[in-house]
Amino acid sequence: MGQGCGERLAAVATIIVALVAGAVVAVGVADAGGLPGSTTCKPFVGAKWVNPYPPHEVGKHYQIVVIGKAFTCTSAKRYVVKFVTEKITPLKSMPAIGAVTGGPVGYKCTSGISNIHTAYQGNCLMLHPTPTSSSFSWGPYKDS
Repeated sequence: MGQGCGERLAAVATIIVALVAGAVVAVGVADAGGLPGSTTCKPFVGAKWVNPYPPHEVGKHYQIVVIGKAFTCTSAKRYVVKFVTEKITPLKSMPAIGAVTGGPVGYKCTSGISNIHTAYQGNCLMLHPTPTSSSFSWGPYKDS
């Protein structure tokens, strides 16, 4: 059946921001648990999601990974609970991605778009990152 939602979350949700020669580079990591300064939060039940890719798994569980010190699992969860109920419009430059509204000030939050047009997995990254920038990512967790 291929890669499950939990494994995709691990890859998506652990996006970290690093400065390399003045450029921001997004790095996907298989397990955020080993990254210094990262916290893998306890999974929670939220709004229904439907994976946009075959076989179109369905679920209600999410997990968040927090990187840095600006967010706790609780503070990031408040944003994510709102984001996953939001109907989003695709970005013109990347039709599978959409911007979510109401995120933390100074951050840009984007998400993959589920089959029901909600923000089912994504991240919030600082607009002007530094080497100590914080972020958080979320996605579906082991429903299928």
